[in-house]
Amino acid sequence: FINPTNFGPNPIARIRHTALKPNLFADANNPSGRKAAGLAVGFHRGPQAVDLYESILHTYPDYKRLPECYFMEAFAYENVIGNIGKANEYYNKFLLKYPNHDLADDAVAAIKFLGKTPEEMVHDFELMNADSVNAAAK
Repeated sequence: FINPTNFGPNPIARIRHTALKPNLFADANNPSGRKAAGLAVGFHRGPQAVDLYESILHTYPDYKRLPECYFMEAFAYENVIGNIGKANEYYNKFLLKYPNHDLADDAVAAIKFLGKTPEEMVHDFELMNADSVNAAAK
């Protein structure tokens, strides 16, 4: 368990400073920057998370976890920052670049429900369930 109080008054700055040291990405497969961005999402520090993901996307194009970085940047825009337009943009970038990735279905679902209230999502699920039941009965 990581205790954010161990990082001082500005945990994200400290994590970023440590995680994005050039030698940590020498093999373009070190997950430290991605983990730091994930921590930023967990600490509800959306702009810092986006900044970290953008650093990875632009600096390490051969990073094996690049698809997850696109997806998580979209997730940060949607769920931490609340910028639905940017979330839509990054989910679609993810789908264009990685249409067969394991997270592609999640991105499609996220786009479908962007900007909807929990009540609207429940209503949509109920309609889908009713359609499935009706189709099975025929």
